[in-house]
Amino acid sequence: MNRNNLYSVARRQPWAMLLLVCLCCGWTSCINSRKIDKTVADELGSIPALKTALKPANVTVQTSIQQPDTAYLSSTTKTRNKVLPLILYIGFHEQYTTKLHPQIGLNQLSNSIYQYAKSKPVAERLAGRQLLIEVDTMPLAFSFNMKGALYLLMFTIQRVYREPVYSHLIIRYTLSGGGQPTQTGQLSFDDPNRQMTDGFFQTLQMSMREYLDNYGQQMKKLGPVVMNKILSETQ
Repeated sequence: MNRNNLYSVARRQPWAMLLLVCLCCGWTSCINSRKIDKTVADELGSIPALKTALKPANVTVQTSIQQPDTAYLSSTTKTRNKVLPLILYIGFHEQYTTKLHPQIGLNQLSNSIYQYAKSKPVAERLAGRQLLIEVDTMPLAFSFNMKGALYLLMFTIQRVYREPVYSHLIIRYTLSGGGQPTQTGQLSFDDPNRQMTDGFFQTLQMSMREYLDNYGQQMKKLGPVVMNKILSETQ
């Protein structure tokens, strides 16, 4: 049965109307929390390693973020399942929220800070003083959204996108010299991650790869930003 015939039958037969709804909404059943977590695990493989060879002796990054009891790479829950059935319009919005293991972003950020801190200009500014950076909060979560609509039994509009659950990067720092703290401060940085819309033929694997690659790049870019802001406040 072609599409035009199906529309015609749908106006007379309830089962055809149900079929149209399934065509609009049924594809979302291919996505679930377990599949998203598995895709994240397949893409990352493991938590990015902390590159201790990059670490200067006088710079340390640590965190007060509570670490999970298990070594999962992500934890996904279904946070929205909304269907709006009207006479001439049927719409839905299905959403899954994924929280990454804190050590993923923390190690990416730490490696970037350590690498930048070993540069000659930064080392000269620190002048051998000890710098402790403690991460209190950071971007960890994002949502996977699927929206669809059926208008007048004529066509569907579908949109799939990922967006961060926006969270600031908040750090505290302590600068010490001669074994005594000489300066402390707290800094906040906006979440650099942004909404990303899937392409028409983009698979879940491609979607997760794109988001996770961008997330890693943003965490790495924050390293120099954090260090430069700290140095701008130091005497």
